[in-house]
Amino acid sequence: MIGLIIILNSLPSYGQSHLEKYFNAIRKGQTASFESELWLLQSERDLWKTLISYQKDSIANVRYQTYLLISRLGKESQKPEDRTWAVEQLMGASRNNDSGIVGLAVRELTGFYRNDFSSSFRDSLRVILHQRAKHYAMWLRLVGYIGIKDQTTVIQSQIQDGKLSRSEKWAAHLALSRMGDTEALRYVLDRTRKIGVNDDAVYELFPDLIYTRQLHAVQYLVEALNSDKPSCESADAEISKRQTCAYRIIELLAPVIKDFPLTVDASGDLAVADYSLALQQVRQWFATHPNFKILDSSL
Repeated sequence: MIGLIIILNSLPSYGQSHLEKYFNAIRKGQTASFESELWLLQSERDLWKTLISYQKDSIANVRYQTYLLISRLGKESQKPEDRTWAVEQLMGASRNNDSGIVGLAVRELTGFYRNDFSSSFRDSLRVILHQRAKHYAMWLRLVGYIGIKDQTTVIQSQIQDGKLSRSEKWAAHLALSRMGDTEALRYVLDRTRKIGVNDDAVYELFPDLIYTRQLHAVQYLVEALNSDKPSCESADAEISKRQTCAYRIIELLAPVIKDFPLTVDASGDLAVADYSLALQQVRQWFATHPNFKILDSSL
């Protein structure tokens, strides 16, 4: 029994020492296993707070890896308190002087569920809207996803004052669209229609239409899905012949349409063997499901 007590009591100190060795290796540019460190932290919940001390490390990559670990710990936990803790730590990075860390933080935040964001987090996000923090376009998209509708007039006024950059203005319209602003959605769709259906639209604008989760935006994609016009380059570099843009559109639609007949793999590619048959199947599905439902549970 005494031996067992000694082993159990030594675990926290071993874990803390192991964590220190991990970050020391990163400082020296040596190879360190992120996954094994993640496993350790998941096994020893008491070590999580230790990560906070590494957020202000003098080495940028240490700070970067710290926030990545915090994000993964939160996302992979099913406990609301763990997920909220991770969100709050990432939000703290919004005030960081390192623009790269701020960008990392807001990108990671977009992978959490809406109910992971506490009322205090939403208040902090309101402050960010007024201060126009670094990577402001990404923060705007997060606001739209979370749905902080009481800030609609703030965003509208920022569009009107002409001080937003081009990307920020676009993100502002997208955020407003996500929150149900019909004028903003009209602006987004008008601009998209002017570009037409081509590679640029498919890879740059169509994902933004998906982000809005608005019926008119998705219907525009379904219209493009039914076109056989060869407007896009083939995804296969060995095939020079242009093809329909429909296959990429299917990949965009699959994760956000309820009961969609096809799925995509982890990389976002269609999990099908016969692409032509898959396209026919999807077109037929939309023809017989005019009242399809849009899933609005993720960014």
